[in-house]
Amino acid sequence: MCYMNYDRSQCERYLHITIYKTPDSVSINTADHTGPMTEGSRYKLQCDVVNVAPVQNLIVKWYKGETLMHNETFTDPIKTPVNKTSILQITADRSDDGVQYRCEAELELGAEGPQPPPAVTSEHIQTAVIYSPEHISLVQTIEKKDGEVSLNCSVAANPSATYTWNSKHLKETRTSSVLSSSTLSTGNYTCTARNFLGNSSKVFIINSAGSRQTVDQLRDLFSLKLSSVTCFLNAYNMFQCFFGLFCLPAFGLLVSLTAGTNAKCPVELHPQRVVVKYGSSVSVNCSTNITHNGIGWEASVGSVPMKTDRNVITWRVASLTRWDTTAMCYMNYDRSQCERDLHITIYKTPDSVSINTADHTGPMTEGFTYKLQCDVVNVAPVQNLIVKWYKGETLMHNETFTDPIKTPVNKTSILQITSDRSDDGVQYRCEAELELGAEGPQPPPAVTSEHIQMTVMYPPQHNSLVQTIEKKDGEVSLNCSVAANPSATYTWNSKHLKETRTSSVLSSSTLSPGNYTCTAKNLLGDSSKVFIINSAVSGDSCSLEISPSRVVVRYGDPVSVSCVASRPVRVLGWESVIGASHTQHDQSVQWRVDSLNDWIEEPICYGVFFTAPRQCEEKLNLVLYKKPDSVSISLVNHTSPVVEGREYQLQCEVHNVAPVQYLALRWYRGQTEVYNHSFSELTPATPVQVSSTLLIVPTRGEDGVQYRCEAELELGAEGPKPPPTVTSEVLSINVQYPPDFPNPGEEILDISDGGEAVLNCVAVGNPSPEYTWTSSNLQEVHDQQVLTATTLGPGAYTCTASNILGKKSKEFIIKHKSKGV
Repeated sequence: MCYMNYDRSQCERYLHITIYKTPDSVSINTADHTGPMTEGSRYKLQCDVVNVAPVQNLIVKWYKGETLMHNETFTDPIKTPVNKTSILQITADRSDDGVQYRCEAELELGAEGPQPPPAVTSEHIQTAVIYSPEHISLVQTIEKKDGEVSLNCSVAANPSATYTWNSKHLKETRTSSVLSSSTLSTGNYTCTARNFLGNSSKVFIINSAGSRQTVDQLRDLFSLKLSSVTCFLNAYNMFQCFFGLFCLPAFGLLVSLTAGTNAKCPVELHPQRVVVKYGSSVSVNCSTNITHNGIGWEASVGSVPMKTDRNVITWRVASLTRWDTTAMCYMNYDRSQCERDLHITIYKTPDSVSINTADHTGPMTEGFTYKLQCDVVNVAPVQNLIVKWYKGETLMHNETFTDPIKTPVNKTSILQITSDRSDDGVQYRCEAELELGAEGPQPPPAVTSEHIQMTVMYPPQHNSLVQTIEKKDGEVSLNCSVAANPSATYTWNSKHLKETRTSSVLSSSTLSPGNYTCTAKNLLGDSSKVFIINSAVSGDSCSLEISPSRVVVRYGDPVSVSCVASRPVRVLGWESVIGASHTQHDQSVQWRVDSLNDWIEEPICYGVFFTAPRQCEEKLNLVLYKKPDSVSISLVNHTSPVVEGREYQLQCEVHNVAPVQYLALRWYRGQTEVYNHSFSELTPATPVQVSSTLLIVPTRGEDGVQYRCEAELELGAEGPKPPPTVTSEVLSINVQYPPDFPNPGEEILDISDGGEAVLNCVAVGNPSPEYTWTSSNLQEVHDQQVLTATTLGPGAYTCTASNILGKKSKEFIIKHKSKGV
């Protein structure tokens, strides 16, 4: 701040300063997960940015390979270094296997900042994705000519697939991915590729040159459960074969598969895509403008039989309540059949949307990081859900989801905030919106939570620490009022005050020139401000000038100050316990000490003059200081690990410091200042020992957090720069808490016959939890985190995680589904 005194007033202009610090480190990991990912499952990647400032200029960028996937920005107003975490949610896909992710923390500091912006990048994390085999085509026809025939069943899978071949033409078991031989007979050969995640089958049809498919071969083909097969027996006899049981006159030789026919099918759907609220009605027309041999709807609900006498056919459901509903319009024409799939989205707005402060109750404290939690209950489909966070009417953050599940689920969104005094009284809310596209309702359906109002506690903090006031005729008013929560109490200290004053404003016409110190204080800290009252200069003023008028000296250092008279003087001298001196007739005298190591009173320069005023004196403003011998931090009356949610006191002791009224004791949690304690109400000039306490209620998120305290002597403009400081060692807090599951809800697993069941019961707790499993299907005791077995039968399995502070259970339901061929 640049300030200027003019025309009996003072003005200031503030300089806009941005002090930045690049992160100490940026790291990436898979949150709440270790080992390979499974295709189709959802995971969180976590980027930890350590000790960066200012956070409102931070952009965390997520990269997949060299492609930018997502940016996250932050709005915390705090200026000191903080730690920040960014989460990227991904749904694992086989194309992600081996892909590298990284995150980058960039400080966008504007045109005045360095170019390019300073950035720190994490190491890469390589994703390993396990997935089942999946053939691109399920049927392949091969013309057998002279020489060897090669049937290649190779397919990508992780873990690698094993292969089995099945055909009445094979006399022995084959397990290779490629079947090559010149002796293979014409006919069908079914290859199945399998790993523990699933299987995929493919049929190879070997035809001799010029031959046609036989009815027996088509019967084999139906083991794939295709919808229909039409075949010529020869050029003159035409039959349609249904599941190899009987044949009717038909119109062509064609293996008709549902995939890949939509683009060429001459039917139109009106509308082409429907968005239906759960339980509402739906109606779609399928029409054609060509001659056909039958048109109909095949649907999981409301199928319409094939009609030959109309060109428009309607699929209609009065109340759509089946989440996996599919519908396909099909038509027979020109000796073939084609289909067109209807894209159906069934949605349900949430039963409720609620907001709360996660792991915290009561007021927040300025400078601490908190989590706001938004719970969205029973919404579908989740991949169309957007959770929007609002601070007042300002949109702060959007969160989307990629889960492919269509049925209603519960979802939780977390918003991290660092509380600031400007947040006191601010209202937050969250809104769950279903963005269903152009075919969906407009505006998109949304459910909003109630508001949650922030109460932030913060210490008093004056904008300016010194104010000079010229005393003229009339009353002088010293206004010490300052914002604080809880409200501050006030104390005034001055040698000119004869009684205690506790108001925030000191007004009087009788206040003498001099210094008046006001201290505003609440339970979180205090702030002092010095008011300097100067009297208007008169002709009778003392004609002595001390230079410098204020000196700050370290204990044991030398000091030298001059006193000059502006008019003839009889005697000019210094009155002091050490270094006293005087002169006659000279108009300048020095006070000099080679090593100031006594805690003396302030020296006084005096003058005896020839004219009135005959005698006057000026006192030197002398500050003799000493840094603390030591600064230590400890837990009060406690030595073992702390327990989540309980109240503890930290104590900081400062030994042998002077003068204590200039001491500022700062508390830090990590790199964030959380409390500032001053001692301006104390008056001793000699070294003393003082202490400060900090009340904490630890949460599990603070496990491993480091606290420290720092003693700083703020000695003013004449003091050393930077101010002398002594810091304690760090105190790491070990927080114990009961077990909890990252995903506490019931899990349902659909397992194929012979497939492997993986029940992941990993819980987070301190001390580390112990595990027990219970189920009517288990014959022995299991105590591992993850239960893996191919012999688990269908039913319920309950896992309980426990430690000395509590226990929590999670239920898994295994359902068996028939194995595909």
